[in-house]
Amino acid sequence: MSTSMLTDTSDMVRFHRVFREAFATAPRLVASVAPGDLHRAQLVSDYYANVLRLLHAHHTGEDELLMPKLLERYPDPEAVRAVAEQHEGVDKGLASVEAALTSFRERPAPETAARLVGALDSLGTALIRHLDDEERTLLPIAARYVTQEEWAALPENGLRHFDGDRPWLVLGLIRRHLTCAEVEEMDAAMPPPPGPSGPAGGWDDFAGFMAELGA
Repeated sequence: MSTSMLTDTSDMVRFHRVFREAFATAPRLVASVAPGDLHRAQLVSDYYANVLRLLHAHHTGEDELLMPKLLERYPDPEAVRAVAEQHEGVDKGLASVEAALTSFRERPAPETAARLVGALDSLGTALIRHLDDEERTLLPIAARYVTQEEWAALPENGLRHFDGDRPWLVLGLIRRHLTCAEVEEMDAAMPPPPGPSGPAGGWDDFAGFMAELGA
């Protein structure tokens, strides 16, 4: 692919901000839950549970659609493989955080909060390192070795793998970091939702949830 036909991969950098912000605010949000406050613990836990499922879906989409193409097409596949293999370490961290979330949701207390913050911090450190490497190494390669059409298939594929219980939450988190044109493209590519709302539906739910969360 010639430099005059570079694929625009900048939306990935904006998408990554969902995860960067979520992990940066973790200590404050977990600390906002008073011991025994089950309602607040549920709210914070629901937020992170859905962010984690979005992260898992995002990596699944990359593993299926992006990494194989780059490994096949880029002359130095080891550079791609080194970043791709970081997904395994992130996935292990996901499991630890999900277990800590379950304990915190059921019994918000200083010890469960500390365990959750520690798990989120450990995962966040590995994830941010991975996101930095991906943006620095893989995105410039993808801009040269995948087509715009191939790149555009990633968001829909990732969201099809999302198995959280609040799709409107992750869609809202994603939308607020994208351009208007990118939001329109994403909505057009999404399958019809199971509920009564269309692609833009759920915005009131999202706004209310985030206001209560304080994020």
